[in-house]
Amino acid sequence: MPGAKGKIARTLDPVDLAAERRAKAAYPWRWQPGQSGNPGGISRFYYESRRIFREASPEAAQALVDLALHAEDERVRSICLVAVLDRSGVKPIDYDPAQDVTPPSWDPGALTDEERENLKAYLVKMVRKAKP
Repeated sequence: MPGAKGKIARTLDPVDLAAERRAKAAYPWRWQPGQSGNPGGISRFYYESRRIFREASPEAAQALVDLALHAEDERVRSICLVAVLDRSGVKPIDYDPAQDVTPPSWDPGALTDEERENLKAYLVKMVRKAKP
């Protein structure tokens, strides 16, 4: 195919194929062009450090709980308490302002007509006394 033109003709060149076969035989661990040597993008040190942390986590958790319960500094205790609660799955409760509103102990809607008239009279007397 020496007279062929185009991209396909260049990739099928018998000289290039032979050189590619020799390179693969000489360096079988070499990655092909366009192929990543680390497709996941994660180093082996990542997995090793995860293993180390996983093995040490029970002792670290116990130390964190000990600090949360027995630390002398209040700041250390508070940070450790929050960390322990976060890791145990305890979530803070959202603040609901409606819970802080106390319902009135006296319901004027429950008054009878006679009680309303008496209340009106008392209020009118109070207003008259307050005026100079």
